[in-house]
Amino acid sequence: MNISNIRTGPVDIYKQQADKAERSRKDGGAQEPDRADISSRGREMQHYREVLKTMPAMRPDRVENLKKSIAAGKYEPSPAIIAEKMVQERRLDTRR
Repeated sequence: MNISNIRTGPVDIYKQQADKAERSRKDGGAQEPDRADISSRGREMQHYREVLKTMPAMRPDRVENLKKSIAAGKYEPSPAIIAEKMVQERRLDTRR
């Protein structure tokens, strides 16, 4: 019986890591520190997260003005603007 075409990729990777760790241990434990490189887009996302943390969850002044408009019967939302915002939001959702 002859078995051929055996893939050993994952085993080879594990063996390489084990060999590297063993060499490092024998060399006195001088091991390269782990590091992570963050892309410019990742740094930009971190910046936006920090900015969002400083922003209030709601704008009390805007909420109060809307409440007053609704109570006075003067609040007239534009169906066209609402529809456009819904489409924009949907487009943002599909990009993720």
